[in-house]
Amino acid sequence: MATTEQQQRESIHSQIHHLGHLTARLEDLYQDLEGEVTDATESLETFLEEHADETLEALVWYLKELEGTGVIVAAELDRLSEIKRRTAKREDWAKDLLRDLLNLREVRKAKAGTFVVSLAKSPHRLVGESEPALLPDCYVREVPARREVAKDAIKKALKAKVPVEGFSLQRGPDRVVVK
Repeated sequence: MATTEQQQRESIHSQIHHLGHLTARLEDLYQDLEGEVTDATESLETFLEEHADETLEALVWYLKELEGTGVIVAAELDRLSEIKRRTAKREDWAKDLLRDLLNLREVRKAKAGTFVVSLAKSPHRLVGESEPALLPDCYVREVPARREVAKDAIKKALKAKVPVEGFSLQRGPDRVVVK
C-alpha cells in the first residue's frame, strides 16, 4: 500500500515524539530508582535503541527521497527552460518572416484568415554616447557615490580577532550530512 508524503512525515514525527516520551520516562525511572539498573530499565533502553535506529533510518530514507525529487525537478526545470528558449527563438523567426512578407507586399497591415497581421512602430530609443563633460549641464545627472558594508572584509577582520563595532561571528545550526 502506497503512503502519501504527508503520512510519511506524520509517521516519522509520531515515532520521534513517542521516542522522546519514552526517553523522558526512562530518565524518570532512573531518578526514582536512584540510578539503579533493573530489568525494566534495561529492556526500555534496548527498545529505545532499536526503535531510534529504525526511526533514524526512516528519516534518512525520507531525506534521500526528497533529495532525489529535487534532482529530478532541477533536471526538468533545465529541460523546460531549454524548450522555452527554443520556442522563443522560433517565435522570433516566425515574426521576422511575417515582417519580411508584409514589407515584400509593401503593406503595414494584412488579413490572414481570422487574424489581422500588422506592423507597429517601435518606440524611440536613444542611440549614441558622449562624455558628460562635453554635454550641457541639463543633459547630465550627478550620481552620488554609494557606500556599502564590505561584509567579507569585516568577516576576515573578526576571524583575525580584530573587533568591529556592531558585528560578530556566529555559527548557524549544525548541518546534516548523509553519505
